[in-house]
Amino acid sequence: MAKEKTQANQEREHNKEVSKAYRFFNSPVPIIVVLILFSIGLMFYSRYLINSTHLYTFSGIGDDFWFSNGTIYISRNLNYFGDSKVKYTGKDMKLYNFEVGFYVKEDSTYREVSIMSGYDVKDDDGNKLGASLVELLESTDFSFTETHNSDTLYLSDRNIKNLENLVFRVKGQDEKDNEIDIVVPLDVEKISK
Repeated sequence: MAKEKTQANQEREHNKEVSKAYRFFNSPVPIIVVLILFSIGLMFYSRYLINSTHLYTFSGIGDDFWFSNGTIYISRNLNYFGDSKVKYTGKDMKLYNFEVGFYVKEDSTYREVSIMSGYDVKDDDGNKLGASLVELLESTDFSFTETHNSDTLYLSDRNIKNLENLVFRVKGQDEKDNEIDIVVPLDVEKISK
């Protein structure tokens, strides 16, 4: 009989535990706790997404150059460089062996962002051909898109950190093989926070 009582007591204790667990999981408390934790997690994730996207705009004025409406978009997966509208009001010149475009100046070196180049361009008779600076600036689109990863070349993390040193550069030779090196510093402003 004592054995039956202890077995009955154990069964009652087990039923009490099952009924406490059953009542707990059937109450709104666990659902509310899970929803609160889920909301907190979503807030942290959305803050991470907001901080991983950056938008910059750039413009500038040089002696004979005017730049407006340039944009740079940096996100976790994609980088976009939207060149500005370039207006050149100076005297047209022929360029030979040239590089024209946007660079990030780091100390005394220029790191490429978006450039157009032409080296040793000759016609069918072997004569050197020059490119008109005005025509280059009017017809060249410096915009590009690239994926953002460890192999990013033009809008690399190093270039992004130094975007305040963005310049437009015209480098080459004229008809008499004189060096041409025009550098126009650009004003870069971060739009996103």
